[in-house]
Amino acid sequence: MTEREVEARRWPISHRWPRIAVIGAGLMGRRHGHAYRSIPGVELIGFVDHDPAAQAEVRQIFGLPCHSHWDELFAADGLDAVSICLPDDQHLPASLAALERGLAVLLEKPLATDVREAERIVAASQDRLLLVGHMLRFDARYQQARRLLAAGRIGDLVHLTTRRNSAIGAASRYGKRTSLLWHVAVHDIDLVQWITGRPIVEVTAKGVSRRLAPLQHLDSVLALATLGDDTPVAMEFSWIMPEHFGSGLDARLEVVGTEGRIEVHGLDQGLRVADRTSLEFPDTTRWVDYDDGSAGGILVAEIAHFVRCLVEGITPGVAVADALQAVKVAAALERSLAEGRTVVV
Repeated sequence: MTEREVEARRWPISHRWPRIAVIGAGLMGRRHGHAYRSIPGVELIGFVDHDPAAQAEVRQIFGLPCHSHWDELFAADGLDAVSICLPDDQHLPASLAALERGLAVLLEKPLATDVREAERIVAASQDRLLLVGHMLRFDARYQQARRLLAAGRIGDLVHLTTRRNSAIGAASRYGKRTSLLWHVAVHDIDLVQWITGRPIVEVTAKGVSRRLAPLQHLDSVLALATLGDDTPVAMEFSWIMPEHFGSGLDARLEVVGTEGRIEVHGLDQGLRVADRTSLEFPDTTRWVDYDDGSAGGILVAEIAHFVRCLVEGITPGVAVADALQAVKVAAALERSLAEGRTVVV
């Protein structure tokens, strides 16, 4: 594709059905692949991953080519878009390469784990379609909470509390490529700012490292944030819950107003399974495998939205500026933890 052809490309695409590929063939990349195959009209054309084992697995599952580098993928005729599902600290090169090629990009959250890298991706996305995968925005419960707050159902906002305690395992799987803040906390950072429509302007954080000390990771972080109108927000994050605990995720949002309260509960999603040894709350919202081989849930809703943006030209449900603001808040939390003080975002 020539530079002139890249500059001339605008969204929506001129033809009806998009051709899409996935960069990164780990768990999330494979889920993106299954999601695209569950959306009528989308043509999934292949994957990229440098790991031979991952390449072999997606070839077996999807029957599609898996290239070792995205340059091989970009040579494909008529490629319209890519999902980038690489580790959190490796988003910059692939994002820049895809955006400079003129492709639409669905980039898994966070935008980046460094503010300057995030700003470079934002700059490259001008006149391009870039959707950052802040998945919780596509959860009907959080969408309804946002609408109710905006409609004044609980009066004026007084304070918010969030909890996101996830199962142990991620820290050892991802190593130093991510952290509790970038992998877990960034979900609620974006959620708070999106639901309230107000930016986080100041943060104070305290963390502890005991169980995960050998891996040089924090076990948990408690943070107090302040919104632009001085509304306080209390946030709790951890990733050391036992694997068998509930659905592996204990998440909660509480929004308190002068006339009431809105709550979203993420542990019990309506399905309970008790046997001789445990009580579980299986996931029924984030990812669902149906009997016909298709997939559903919040992630599929997010990816279907990306396809609509690509085909119909609708406004992305996650503004690039919002994704950048989430990175800035996470970076401020890092500074607060490192310096033991309150940090202005």
